[in-house]
Amino acid sequence: MKTKIGWLISLTKGYRKLVFYPLMLNVLSVFLSIAFVELTKILFEGVNNDVRFLSFCISLLVITKVLELFCEQREMYLREKACAKLENIYTLRLFENTFKSARHELQNIHSGDEMSRLTTDVSVIAQCVTYTIPTIIYASVQLIATSIYLLFVQSSLTVAIICIMPIMILLGKQYTKKIVPISRDIRLEDSSVNEYMQEHLQKHEMLVSFGVTSFIVDKVRALQDKLFSSIKQRIFLDVVAESFVDIGFALGYLAIIIWGVFGIQNETFTYAMLIVFMQLVGQLQRPFIFFKTQFPALMNSYASIERLQELENMEKEDDTYNVHLEGTVGVKFQNVFFKYLKSDKWVLNDFTFDFKPGSITALIGETGIGKSTILRLILAFNTPNKGYVGLYNSHKNVSVNSSTRCNCTYVPQGNTILSGTIRYNLKIGNLHATDREINEALYNAAADFVLNDLPNGLDTVVGENGLGLSEGQAQRIAIARGLLHNGQLLLLDEPTSALDDITEKIFLDRLHSKRSNKTIIIISHKKEVGNYVDNTLMLE
Repeated sequence: MKTKIGWLISLTKGYRKLVFYPLMLNVLSVFLSIAFVELTKILFEGVNNDVRFLSFCISLLVITKVLELFCEQREMYLREKACAKLENIYTLRLFENTFKSARHELQNIHSGDEMSRLTTDVSVIAQCVTYTIPTIIYASVQLIATSIYLLFVQSSLTVAIICIMPIMILLGKQYTKKIVPISRDIRLEDSSVNEYMQEHLQKHEMLVSFGVTSFIVDKVRALQDKLFSSIKQRIFLDVVAESFVDIGFALGYLAIIIWGVFGIQNETFTYAMLIVFMQLVGQLQRPFIFFKTQFPALMNSYASIERLQELENMEKEDDTYNVHLEGTVGVKFQNVFFKYLKSDKWVLNDFTFDFKPGSITALIGETGIGKSTILRLILAFNTPNKGYVGLYNSHKNVSVNSSTRCNCTYVPQGNTILSGTIRYNLKIGNLHATDREINEALYNAAADFVLNDLPNGLDTVVGENGLGLSEGQAQRIAIARGLLHNGQLLLLDEPTSALDDITEKIFLDRLHSKRSNKTIIIISHKKEVGNYVDNTLMLE
């Protein structure tokens, strides 16, 4: 628990004022509320005093209540603002952290689960930091201050009321401690629902074409039922734990009424004291109300803390510097062995090859033989189990890692278009590209249809996964984006798979003539590509 609380506190570094100011207003409101009760007691005890004294007390009473209300409303405004601010900060920090994490670390986390962590879990943590923990502190101050005040008014009754609540909370603790593991299950099951829906929504057209909508809906329903079952368990535990506290409240009120009746009868208790206790028993109750609601909330947040810590603790790539090789760049593989995690099959087994600087090489072979893996090793997205992968020019050799990625331009297979304008998509390849450079890249990628055929040209808005474009158009825009990048090593994974023969020939002609001393590696199953390469590497 201490390490989790420490982690939460560390998150507020640089932003602790956002949490501290609302907390101080809450603490001030505690003392103002006690002052209000004391003034009420003075008024009732001095009801026979002169009008001037009573008017003065009433004025103080009004001022105290106004200040108390101001503190409460101001605290609410600052707290909500702090929660929104910290939620944005945490989301951005973890989003950036995810991008900087080593690729192999992310392979075990579904994208839907990532989104659940960056939204739901971050929201839980922000709420915990700005509301749950400050509320527990505020409630503790309120309990201590109110107890001390009431001890001076009537010590025996105060002790009796105070003792009731801890006993009832301890009785409910056996249920409260079961909340953490169930909350962890709820987070995991909620992520499973999000993962399944996100993935199947992305493949909506394919699934509808197979007529399996009812099957998919039933699967989501089953996942939701499992989630709902866990939620019901947590609700039951929350209700049982809270019922013990509610019983404690009822016993406290009964104690005051019974004590007051007999005390007034025996002249050991006054009506003013009864009014004070009836008002301040609420002040004693409020801390326990906060405890009973916020401690379960704190327990619930532990599951979110664990999930976010997992993201934060992932191995990071070193992005502090780039190793840029001047001139034409080659790639050398020497006795490389590689297999994926949880697999016993070697994808590459003692693989050796030299992709000469300035050459164009076609990688061919059956599906799953390791063609895309070679590109991923060059990009340092994966690391060989054994052997050497390095880049070189006429001056030096360097082993590939994240810092050598700047020498590469990568166009993966499949649709990689982002929602937004075509200009935005292209500038991902080079944030500082001019319109002239963009137009040249579009021409070289046989994507000049953007300028010639689309009414809004570069400012044409496309939807998710290139919605509004054909597969061939999306593929050519992705190639143009890659050509805008400054890497001397061009890695193309099935760049013409969605192109017709005529467009493919136009693209390959332009790529070959505009190669500009780039080293090009093309994965392709098309025979036409063989007419434009210097080497063909058959993987078996």
